[in-house]
Amino acid sequence: MRDIKYNKDTDSFEIFITVPRTQRGHYTYDEDSIWEQDAVCVWIDDAHMDYSLNHTQYLDYKDSLQATQPICFFDSKEEAEAFGKEHSLMIEYAE
Repeated sequence: MRDIKYNKDTDSFEIFITVPRTQRGHYTYDEDSIWEQDAVCVWIDDAHMDYSLNHTQYLDYKDSLQATQPICFFDSKEEAEAFGKEHSLMIEYAE
């Protein structure tokens, strides 16, 4: 169970989770080899004002990381980019 606390003063939940920095697995077509990639990235979508830290999915047959579900949201593009740079994360921009 995640560490979840209810804050009566702000009528909100405070949720604390651990998110892995990297992920690894066996290649689809070469089970003897193991890949290791980032498990998270920063997602920037200006059109929808979506600035988030997202899980990633590695597609080994494309050698490509793709952003998936958001973990948390940033208040601004600048905050998201600064977080990505500070933690050496991949920053993905929506087209």
